[in-house]
Amino acid sequence: KKVVLVYNANFLKNKDKKSENTLKKLENYLGDLPENLILIMYFLVDSDRDKIPPKLLKLSDKGVIVKGKKITGMSLSKKVEQIFSSKNKKIGKTELAYFCQRIQNDISSIKNEIDKLIAYTDGRDITKEDISELLPTKIEDDIFALTNAVLYKKTGLALTILSDLT
Repeated sequence: KKVVLVYNANFLKNKDKKSENTLKKLENYLGDLPENLILIMYFLVDSDRDKIPPKLLKLSDKGVIVKGKKITGMSLSKKVEQIFSSKNKKIGKTELAYFCQRIQNDISSIKNEIDKLIAYTDGRDITKEDISELLPTKIEDDIFALTNAVLYKKTGLALTILSDLT
């Protein structure tokens, strides 16, 4: 089977004409989806109060709609610790907390960063310095957030991020 992942599929929630056209094309495509293909599309919601858009619910007969929440706090720490354990690598509590503070809240990114750390430390204990050296700095995260805010025409958010950067 093949898995196709569409990250930031914002046309599923946007209300502009281009998004509507894209959604209609998707609806037609889903009718002819090959048996050996798994199509996963997701987008990030702005708040917990956001509901699944009605136009997306129309697609539920052609697939499964799942609403997931961001993992934060202790849940995130436990999940990250489980991933380290599954790779037979231990991480100290201080280093784990620091790692969770620095990473993006995205499981594939987390797994990727863990793999990099394990390869980098090559059998020795993971230190805070290793995490600082390998994980992207906060300013890089802010720049990506700024770019996304500009791209999706969220002027207020873009100005807030820009003000935090200066």
